[in-house]
Amino acid sequence: MSRQILVNKLHLLAASLQLMTCRRTLSEAAKAEKTFRRSLGPLVRSAKDETPEPIKTSVTGEIPKWIDGSLYRNGGGLFEVGIDKYKHLFDGLSLLHRFNIKDGQVTYQNRFLRSDHYTKNMKANRIVCTEFGTVGHPDPCHNLFQRVLSRFKMRKGTDNCNVNVMSIKDEMYAMTESPYIWRIDPKTLESVEKLDISEFLAVNMATAHPHYTNDGTHYNMGSTFGKVTKYNIIKIDPADAGKPFLQKSSILCSIPARGRDPSYYHSFGMTDNYFVYLEQPLYINVMKILKATLLGSSFTDIMEYRPQNKARFHVVNSRTGELHSTEYTADAFFCFHHINAYEDDGHIVVDLCSYKDEEVIGKNIHRRNEKRGVRACPGNRTHEICSSTNC
Repeated sequence: MSRQILVNKLHLLAASLQLMTCRRTLSEAAKAEKTFRRSLGPLVRSAKDETPEPIKTSVTGEIPKWIDGSLYRNGGGLFEVGIDKYKHLFDGLSLLHRFNIKDGQVTYQNRFLRSDHYTKNMKANRIVCTEFGTVGHPDPCHNLFQRVLSRFKMRKGTDNCNVNVMSIKDEMYAMTESPYIWRIDPKTLESVEKLDISEFLAVNMATAHPHYTNDGTHYNMGSTFGKVTKYNIIKIDPADAGKPFLQKSSILCSIPARGRDPSYYHSFGMTDNYFVYLEQPLYINVMKILKATLLGSSFTDIMEYRPQNKARFHVVNSRTGELHSTEYTADAFFCFHHINAYEDDGHIVVDLCSYKDEEVIGKNIHRRNEKRGVRACPGNRTHEICSSTNC
């Protein structure tokens, strides 16, 4: 057998192995996709058409005629673009809903948020923008040089604000966990203006679950990445009505992080006199942010769960902005939503929905120190709290 024939056969063998690997990978991806769709069902069902004009609905029972107002909802409403499908529940393109209630009747309308990500995806007819758990394809309108150059631009995050809506006086804003928010028309649901919180406050990301007080003051939390990582309590004073919305914002208090990498959080607690912040052991690896930008990874690829670390509760006086000197700790667990927080007989009671670890987000979050035999704590809803700073 000649050397050239041998080389050709080796090339064919390598190609066959590569094809088999590719087929196996595609098969595994198809199974994962099928499991994802089947487990979530209606939550990942797409709305193919908008209903921009109000339509009448059928009411079962009776709505009191004194109710006069609108109920707004926001969430992922489109999980396919062309032949591409989003791979995570949190990634669907934002669909805004309005239920207008008057004289015992209800009308309904919806409209997709015209975010930059929505516009680019629709133009390309595929997913070209990276979301929480889905990596976008390279922009087909860019040449090779532009695609490489785009990798060196640091991403601030998505402007697909699909988590919540916030109202400030007569203005309405769609929110997500990046520094971007979108002002929307409360009557037509049209997208009016994109705003960047980081241009007004030194924060890299913020929650989509702010709190309100009776006088209309808004509070939220946002993280600052850097040499000293901090968790900030953000205050928006409605009394300063002469300024644009974000110029009313200020940082009431900054909580130093345990280390360089910030803890991921989705919400926080507030009582009449205190804020309660949970620094949980799911972290955003700051060193991986640049790597993710260069390699085109999703947000979940830069997250690490470190169950050897305690969960820490920080308490801030909402009147003075003073951080309480005592930290309250518990065994490692993960939390998305605070259900309630209140004061009772000199104690702060925090009610939250907890998980034993981070797997509720998705299997593709990296675990650190897993080989060391470290495990997450049992999945109890009630956690023993230690009030020593050295726990």
